[in-house]
Amino acid sequence: MPEHLITQKRFFAFKMAVRMLNWFMITFPRHLSGRFTVGLLALLAALLVVPLAHAANKSKPKPDAPAPPEDTRILVTAVDLAQSQVTITHEVSKQKQTYTIDDLTTVTVSGHPGTVKDIKVGQQVSAYEERRADTLDSIEETRILRGMDSLPFVKMSGAGNDFVVVDNRTLGLALTKELIAHLCDRHFGIGADGLLAVEPSDQPTADFRMRYYNADGGEAEMCGNGARCFARYVHPLRRAEAERVRFLTPAGLITGEYVGDEVRINLTAPTETKLNQRADFGWGEIAYHFMNTGVPHAVVFVPDAEQVEIVAQGCAIRRSPIFPRGTNVNFVQVADASKLIVRTYERGVEDETLACGTGVVASALLAHLVHGLALPLCVKVRGGDVLTIDARRENDTFGDVTLTGPATEIFSGEIRL
Repeated sequence: MPEHLITQKRFFAFKMAVRMLNWFMITFPRHLSGRFTVGLLALLAALLVVPLAHAANKSKPKPDAPAPPEDTRILVTAVDLAQSQVTITHEVSKQKQTYTIDDLTTVTVSGHPGTVKDIKVGQQVSAYEERRADTLDSIEETRILRGMDSLPFVKMSGAGNDFVVVDNRTLGLALTKELIAHLCDRHFGIGADGLLAVEPSDQPTADFRMRYYNADGGEAEMCGNGARCFARYVHPLRRAEAERVRFLTPAGLITGEYVGDEVRINLTAPTETKLNQRADFGWGEIAYHFMNTGVPHAVVFVPDAEQVEIVAQGCAIRRSPIFPRGTNVNFVQVADASKLIVRTYERGVEDETLACGTGVVASALLAHLVHGLALPLCVKVRGGDVLTIDARRENDTFGDVTLTGPATEIFSGEIRL
């Protein structure tokens, strides 16, 4: 409303109020007296003046209310390194936007500059700069990835050696030692000898990276049966027609080959081979042999594997000061010229397992060196399956070491955390 009309309306309201007060204060009181007159006048004044003043002020223009501060916080809900994409969700509008990693040129992670490839679960990102000018230049108070409420998984078995397998190609899973031990717990979790995590490879020679954790949550360099299950699991993630897959492990590059229903993996050349060692582990002096096939293995040849007190004797050897890092322990019976029977006490599981891939490889190669058995050798494991080990002898070491056997999916599901 124009200012001059507002002023006129205010003046008219004031003039009418004065006239009414004059009438009630001079003319009307002649017929009334005392305190009743004063109270009535005050009441009438309030009834007349207040509404008129309110009506006048209602037309007065109000200053614009300050706009609420713009909330630019975002939540990164997906990081797909395989597709070079990152998806963010604005916390207020809930709108999602997907960018390629090349578009997000720099990022500040935990106070340090880096790239989007440095983003991992739980880290705080204070700002990022985008190459494109039509989007936000920086975003504050950014949180990366929601915490896990549940975890999809696949339970797999390699000749009775069982594993929980999870897809961590986005590197978004916070796999703590406590969480892994819980998942592997056979009473309160899924139950397994260990956990396998699929991660992206950072080298062009490999398709994936394999991370292996024992049932106690500690990470190990390698697991033979786990590697075969890993190869089976990632097969559909690559190409259905692919005959081979290559993946990185702390022990080196591993190749998996699909042979019908079985999986054959090649292992790195064994190291630290020691033959005909002798020691007393608590029940008299015995002969033992040692070989590292990605992880350390002590091998004891026995006449009857069934008679071995595997937990007591295996634990004594595993924790002997002879092996500062600890060791896996295999008790091996030579069944015939082409077949072994092996029972394994596994470090990290701290019990007998139904099979151990790197253990049967060490047992077979040492049987070749100590007893002259020809390769390939078939090994019957505690779970009843038979694994085949082959290698090419190269003077005092071996090349083209392979382990072949079943790798099957038992079931899949999602566990609430």
